[in-house]
This record gives sequence, C-alpha cells and structure tokens, in this order.
Amino acid sequence: MAVISNSEGTVEQILEEVDLRDNFEIVIDSFLVGVEKPDPRIFEIALESLEWDHADTIYLGDIFYIDVWGANQAGLGAIHLDKMGLYKGWEGERIPSLRELPEWLTQLNGNLQKANLFPIQDFTIQ
Repeated sequence: MAVISNSEGTVEQILEEVDLRDNFEIVIDSFLVGVEKPDPRIFEIALESLEWDHADTIYLGDIFYIDVWGANQAGLGAIHLDKMGLYKGWEGERIPSLRELPEWLTQLNGNLQKANLFPIQDFTIQ
C-alpha cells in the first residue's frame, strides 16, 4: 500500500505520529513532489517509485473529482470512498468505509473486469 496526499509536507510525519507509517511502502506528499491530485503526474510518481503496473493497481480515494478522476486520468482504476453515500447515483465503484474493502475485493473473486473502476476516464475539467 501507498499514500498519495494533497498535503503541506506533513503527511508522512502525521502517519508516523499515529503509528501507521510502517503500513505503507511510500508516502507521496503533493507539497514535497510539487504536483497535486488530480494531476495524473502525482499518480505516475507513485507508480514509478514503487515499480507498480497500472493494471495491477487500484486507487482508493474520498474526493470523487480529485481522487477518482485523477486516478482515472493516470490510467488507474479507482474506488470512491463515499462515507456518507452522497454519490449513489454516480458511475463507478464505491464503498462507505475501509472496512468494506476486503469484502468488496472478495466479491470480485480476482476478476477486476467485473468492476467499474474507470467511471470518468474521458471527462475533462475546463
């Protein structure tokens, strides 16, 4: 797992303070890398650093137009963490909490083709 955050240079320190940093291979902080979501370059920085393939990676984010749209623009499938259920009518995959992720993955039974991970790949912001 990895973190990609639009932050002010402190996200890695915060993760360390709450004893979560060791759960992630890398932490990408927009302030430190000079580009922020939804710019596809921040996702590319993470993928290159980890040597991960787009096809083998799923991004999970809580802000639809920043996280899902940004990941989709970078060629990454995405799941929207929709805590309040405000996007039920929107395209794409969503879960209400991280606790739901293992069950969501289990239901796919290894077949990501069944999931709608690219709901707004062709959408552009003017």
